[in-house]
Amino acid sequence: MSNSNTKKKQQFSLYASQLLIGGIIGFCIGLFLAFKPFNIPPFSNLLLNIVYFCGVLLSLFFAYLFQILIHEGGHLIFGILTGYKFVSFRILNYLIVKENDHIELKRYNVAGTLGQCLLAPPEWNDNFPYVLYNLGGVIMNVVSAIITIALFILIPYMPVLSEFLFISTLLALVFAASNGIPIPSSGATTDGNNLYYMKKDLNARRALYQQLEIHNKILQEIRIKDIPDELFDIPDNADISNPLISAIKVNKLNKLFDIGNYQQAKHEIEDILKIETLPLLLENEIKCEQLFIELITDCQKDIIDKLYNKKLRQYIKVTKNYPSRQRLLYAYYLLYKNDSESANNHLNIFHKSCKKFPYKSEIESELEVLAEINKIYNSK
Repeated sequence: MSNSNTKKKQQFSLYASQLLIGGIIGFCIGLFLAFKPFNIPPFSNLLLNIVYFCGVLLSLFFAYLFQILIHEGGHLIFGILTGYKFVSFRILNYLIVKENDHIELKRYNVAGTLGQCLLAPPEWNDNFPYVLYNLGGVIMNVVSAIITIALFILIPYMPVLSEFLFISTLLALVFAASNGIPIPSSGATTDGNNLYYMKKDLNARRALYQQLEIHNKILQEIRIKDIPDELFDIPDNADISNPLISAIKVNKLNKLFDIGNYQQAKHEIEDILKIETLPLLLENEIKCEQLFIELITDCQKDIIDKLYNKKLRQYIKVTKNYPSRQRLLYAYYLLYKNDSESANNHLNIFHKSCKKFPYKSEIESELEVLAEINKIYNSK
């Protein structure tokens, strides 16, 4: 499919989804007015009005948080019911992980995502279970919408509680629609996207298994360079435009990077960036590593200035809590700008971020790369 056709399809699907979500919002507002027609009592006391307004704002916040929890909890419940095992569960920047048979609470945020439930997959076979794990979040959002709308209708109007039930219903339906409808997008893929791709393609189902198994091994403190090669294999007939399959190429790139094979990693980056359907999150991550490899190899000014553009600087700012991002900035200021003061500032932030980072095997890798940066600088 040509680039223009891909963009037209993405645009049409985006407009259709926005129309559907707008219709859901309109329907819920109409329902609210039908069942609670102007029942909100005007408070004569200014303080009570302020308290009510604050209560509604808190309702919005907790309803939003509640639906994220419900959605990710759905993935967890239906995943475990179909043979998966618990690995990690994240809401906003709070991460619950299983490490060495212990459950730990950590702080970690992934740009562009509100939550994530990652499980260890069952053994791979052609009947690999994937439908309920992927649809679990949408199913639970719909179930919660049914429950909250029923309570909203049945319970007499109560300030703040009624607003919470209404907002929760609205958000549940929006979550279900935005996650469940397969929308071709240049951003992060949704549950509906993944299910659509896996329904059509056995290789995509295999790619999901590979991704989950790689993540599981990393949490077991296994370096990505030590993970078996078969988990990075991509069949010759695989559709590389499928985001699930292109993600395996990104994992393969990470393995090359961890090994220290930067020249081959550079060629792999060029191939990956040709993929039109590459999710924006992965594209930005790859461009960060592309910049880093240029810094520690040829370090050509025109290439570095082109790569380190406004768009990438914005992404780096958003992901500044990642140790790899501070490592990149350390190399940028030390090797390119020759600014030791700024470089040391980012080095200090790097060490602080390592203390909070949940993936110990990646920290080990980052420390080795840091030593390589210092070696290059000292050899100048």
